[in-house]
Amino acid sequence: MAKTKIVPVPMPMPKPISAALALVLIGGAVLAYNSPARNSLLRSRDQVADQRAQIERAYRDVDRKIQDLQQQKATLYRYLQDCDRSIRDLDRALSTQDAAYRDAR
Repeated sequence: MAKTKIVPVPMPMPKPISAALALVLIGGAVLAYNSPARNSLLRSRDQVADQRAQIERAYRDVDRKIQDLQQQKATLYRYLQDCDRSIRDLDRALSTQDAAYRDAR
């Protein structure tokens, strides 16, 4: 048996059928616009928008906490600098006192 190859021959679509097909496609698009799938997508979008709002609030809270911590850090750094100056002043005073004691002997 010899295999024959069947080649489809394109046929021009009659105008009334193409108009009917267009109406079906447009009607399907209108139905899809109001379909449960669209409603599901809208609900999903709303959920993601809500999630984004929650994440944005959390981001602002963390940012505010970071700013507070940076202020605390700056305050503590100034205290450390004050302590370092005090230690240097006290060391200088002790050295001066030690030198005066040596000179007095």
